[in-house]
Amino acid sequence: MMTFAFPRIALPALAAAIAVVGVQTAAFASPSEARNASVSYAGLDLSTAEGQRALDGRIERAVREVCVAHGVRDLAARQRQTACEIETRAAVSVVRDQLVANALANATRQASAAPRSPAVN
Repeated sequence: MMTFAFPRIALPALAAAIAVVGVQTAAFASPSEARNASVSYAGLDLSTAEGQRALDGRIERAVREVCVAHGVRDLAARQRQTACEIETRAAVSVVRDQLVANALANATRQASAAPRSPAVN
C-alpha cells in the first residue's frame, strides 16, 4: 500500500520497508493542509504491462484525490492544483519505477531458477 501525504510522500516497498520522499508543493504549503491517499498494489503483477497500467491508474486517482481543491474554482486554485499534481506524480514516479524494477528483477530471477527439462535428441 502506498501512502501520499503533503509535504511528505511515504510508500511501503515490496518487503514492507518504508521509503520516504520529501515533497513541498505550492498547492499545500502548510502541514495543516496535508492530505493523504493510499494506493494498494496488492494482487498486481508489476512485472507485466497490465499490472503496471493498473498501478498507474490507482496512482493517478490518488494524485487527483490528494491535490483537488474542493469548492474552489478560481484560476489560482486551479494552478495550485495543477502544480500539486505535477510535483506529486514526479515524486511518486521514483518509487513506482523502483517497485516495477524490483518486480521485473524478481520475475527474471524466478525464470532463470526454474528447473529446465533435459534436452531430448
